[in-house]
Amino acid sequence: MIRAWALPVADCTLRSVKKFAFLVAVRAYFYHMTAKAFFKTARKQGEKILPRLKNKYVLTLLLFFGWMLFFDHNDIITRIKLRMQLSKLKKEKEFFQNEMKKIEETNRQLFSSDETLEKFAREKYLMKRDDEEIFLIVEKK
Repeated sequence: MIRAWALPVADCTLRSVKKFAFLVAVRAYFYHMTAKAFFKTARKQGEKILPRLKNKYVLTLLLFFGWMLFFDHNDIITRIKLRMQLSKLKKEKEFFQNEMKKIEETNRQLFSSDETLEKFAREKYLMKRDDEEIFLIVEKK
C-alpha cells in the first residue's frame, strides 16, 4: 500500500519543495515506479477517502469534533491550561500545609512551658526583664 505524501501549505519554501521532490523520487524508486505512477496511485488513494468524507453523517461528526476541540468554551487548549493550573495549585496547597504543620509544631513547643516562651521572646523580640540590660553583638560577615 502506498500512501500519498502531503506538503503543508505553510511550509512551501524552495528548500521544502526540493526536499519533498527528493522524497517522492526516493519513494518511487523504492517501489520501482515512476513519479507519475506514484502520484497516480496517491490520487487513487485520495479518491477512496473522499467519498467517505462527503457522507453527511461523517462530515457532521467531524465538524462536531472540530468544534468541541477548538472552538467550544471547554476546548482542548483551555482544558490543558486548567489542568496545569490545577497541578500548580495542588503543589502550592501541599507546600502551605507542610508550612502550617511546622508552625503548629513550633507553637506547641513554645507554649508548652514558660521557659521556652521566655527564651523565644528574648531571642526573637529582644524582650527583657525590668532589672536587665541587653547588649547586642553583631557579627560582620
